[in-house]
Amino acid sequence: MKENSIAPIEMSANQRRIFIDTLQIYDAYTEAYRKNRSYRGGMHWKKAKDREYLFRTRDRYGYGKSLGLRTPETEVVLEKFRSGKQASKERLASFRERLREQARLCKAVSIQRVPRIVTGILRILDQHQLLGRNVTVIGTNAVYAYEAAAGVFLDSPILATPGHGHLVGCPFAPVSGGPGR
Repeated sequence: MKENSIAPIEMSANQRRIFIDTLQIYDAYTEAYRKNRSYRGGMHWKKAKDREYLFRTRDRYGYGKSLGLRTPETEVVLEKFRSGKQASKERLASFRERLREQARLCKAVSIQRVPRIVTGILRILDQHQLLGRNVTVIGTNAVYAYEAAAGVFLDSPILATPGHGHLVGCPFAPVSGGPGR
């Protein structure tokens, strides 16, 4: 074998199991995150001309819209919104905790290889649904995605070179988010 060749090391069955569990938990977390975002803002009663209206705010500046006069139906809408928002918040917190636990398992079985700064950036891009549409990862940071898709680790000096991974945006055409995701 040549000195500069990339020698793949296959993941163990335990590493593969933990990796798959982590992907499933992350996918559920992402779904919970998006559901939680649908509850941004708030809902409250707003008084105008001696009448009360149910008002849905969309942002911290108070922009929103009226959902109608106070009626038994709008009171039910408000109650469903509040209970849904609380349940969504609790579900998201539960998945965050499960991801923290899973991260410790990943570290214990040596599959937590991607640098933290890279995962932080990718997580934000994924939460805003930009990966796979307008942004792709290239360079050495993309190698981790290929490793995951193949179920192997690459023992290569190329992964030891910091600063050679890039995020590329292309506003004209959709691009792939990489293998496995």
